[in-house]
Amino acid sequence: MSKKGKVGSMPNAENYIRTKARQLPIKEVLINEDWKTNMATIVIAREHVNGNITAGFYLVDLNLMGVKDTYYMFNAVDFIYKEKIDAYLDELNVEKIDYSLAHNIILEAVAFAEDWGFKPHRDYIKTTQYLLEEDDDAIELIDIECGHEGKPFYVQGPADDDVKAQRIIKQLHEQFGEGNYHYMLGEGFNDEDGYYEDEDQKNEDDYDAQIEELLDLSANFDNLSESEILRFYMLIDVIFNSYVNEMATQDYQDQLLDEIPDDVRPDAMTKEFLGIDYPVENFSSKTHELIRKLAEGDLDTKKAKKILGKLLKESVTVPFVQLCELQLIMEDVDEPYLKKLESYHKACPDYPLLHMAYLQTVAKRESKEGSKGHFNEHSFSLGTYIQRPYLYRSELLRYLLLYLDLAILEKDLARIEALSRSHVILSQDIDGLEPVGVMIMHFKTMAVLGIAGALDNDENE
Repeated sequence: MSKKGKVGSMPNAENYIRTKARQLPIKEVLINEDWKTNMATIVIAREHVNGNITAGFYLVDLNLMGVKDTYYMFNAVDFIYKEKIDAYLDELNVEKIDYSLAHNIILEAVAFAEDWGFKPHRDYIKTTQYLLEEDDDAIELIDIECGHEGKPFYVQGPADDDVKAQRIIKQLHEQFGEGNYHYMLGEGFNDEDGYYEDEDQKNEDDYDAQIEELLDLSANFDNLSESEILRFYMLIDVIFNSYVNEMATQDYQDQLLDEIPDDVRPDAMTKEFLGIDYPVENFSSKTHELIRKLAEGDLDTKKAKKILGKLLKESVTVPFVQLCELQLIMEDVDEPYLKKLESYHKACPDYPLLHMAYLQTVAKRESKEGSKGHFNEHSFSLGTYIQRPYLYRSELLRYLLLYLDLAILEKDLARIEALSRSHVILSQDIDGLEPVGVMIMHFKTMAVLGIAGALDNDENE
């Protein structure tokens, strides 16, 4: 499930759910009959006075992960609700239950997961928890068993690739140690009390084998098949994550996703996007058309330079145009570039896109000079640069690139991995973020190959 699963959503849907959904009567609560196997698929539907339905959909892992996935549908007519139910509960034997049982299942699973260091799905925190009743004495308390014999039991689901599975097992092993959890991967339930008797040696052997395989693939990269290329990048992820603090990564990811508003708009010819304080209609039709082409962002370098040349010849002083000019010459971060950047930023210090470009340059300069202090924790907050409840796509793209640059300069691998996972989530709904993914993977590849190469050289010596 993803945000794309939302049905009948409106701009104010989430705000309505957070503030008013509990006032709607519950129409029905559905669950898979075999939920006691510790994986529950739950629907909680509420009915509006007009007969329309607002409903929450919850995939609940009672073994360990709590609410693994969730989404909502808002104010949908009955037949759309039924179609969604049929699709969501496809091939499951379903029964209707009292609301109190569903309430206890969800909240007990969330509490159990949090006890072991796992937070519920971000859309549960942000929205779908508000489709549940208040957790007070009015709700009957029902004992719900979680885990396996009181211990967390990680089961690799269809949506969990090997990278994610290894990451979760690594977190459990590092935090709680042998004998304190169970897991089941592709080949069956491991009911041993612990990871393996000689798990440290097994991890070391696996790691060495992964390094060796990665170096072999890297040496023949130009001749790899598509499946081998996918294997290469999976190994990059696995090895990179072996150096990452999982708890810090989860915290950074939550912080990053929470500060990005749901309302991310396509770039547009508006005053705020262009950085001007006068009506766009003041432009001549020719100037308007040239700037519009730049804003659409589908130009190759040659065409973009040609358009910029025409605009600069007309002395058009639009911050967005100035930013485009800087982007075309930023490969050579020389003295003329720096002077131009400082001049443009000084003239428009509050224009977010120019301000973030300026901060990136300052950070890289400080790193090169070996000085620090300009940036701190607060510098990673989007609110530092843009203080409104929505963004334009280019603003989000530049902020994510700034986040990556600063994380690299700080050598903060947990932030880099948090950005990598957040990028996957954001890209499901927002087009045009591919440059961030490319830059993240490029850094992770260079970092891992550097580690692998260093280890290989040490062995040869």
